[in-house]
Amino acid sequence: MKIITKNKNFLIGLLIGVGGASMLWNSPPKLKIASPNLRPTEAIETLFSKNKINVLNEPVLGSKKAPITIVEFSDFQCPYCKEFHDQVLPQIKKNYIDKEIVRFVHKDFPLGFHAFAKSAAAAARCSSSIGLNYWDSYSKLFKSQGGIPWLKPQNIVLESSNIKNNLKLKKCMESEEVLSSIDKNIEEANTENINGTPTFIIGLSEDNLHSGEIIIGVRPYELFKNKIEELLNDI
Repeated sequence: MKIITKNKNFLIGLLIGVGGASMLWNSPPKLKIASPNLRPTEAIETLFSKNKINVLNEPVLGSKKAPITIVEFSDFQCPYCKEFHDQVLPQIKKNYIDKEIVRFVHKDFPLGFHAFAKSAAAAARCSSSIGLNYWDSYSKLFKSQGGIPWLKPQNIVLESSNIKNNLKLKKCMESEEVLSSIDKNIEEANTENINGTPTFIIGLSEDNLHSGEIIIGVRPYELFKNKIEELLNDI
């Protein structure tokens, strides 16, 4: 009986071992990025842009003569983009943008499953057509993320219910020029195999073109600080 029991235990253990090995063998590799809204929690491979990104006529925060440029591909409905806006960008602005060390460029990359992202991008771009500041609208859109006003992103941008401004803004948001600008941003992101937001390209400034290291997801301020300081040492 003892021998039979041992044989049974041996067979059971063998089956479990084989089954476990099979599960490990067939299990898919762990993904570093699980969502198009990117917030990686581990180190990622260093990547560099393959092409020159056009920054001409895009929204710029900071001096155009700043030696370092950060291009942001972002979505106004992305929660991790909001996290970057709320927690990381203010520190970059205070320590580098305001000191004319970094110019920060926004590129629209509205994700297809965010119903209001593209209209929010259009509303931000068109805010200047009614005398509003783009970056104020940029900030308002992120602060209002997820609320009922998202049914009409242009309501977030408008500072009043002025009918004339409302009609002018709506016309601008539906214009071929604005929608084409957003689509070109999306094409640029696709060319660089960018498939989630936020994603950044950081490098030395090159007038109206830009290339550099790709930073995927909302990352700590310290990472951006280290990248900026490394680039400054190269100047």
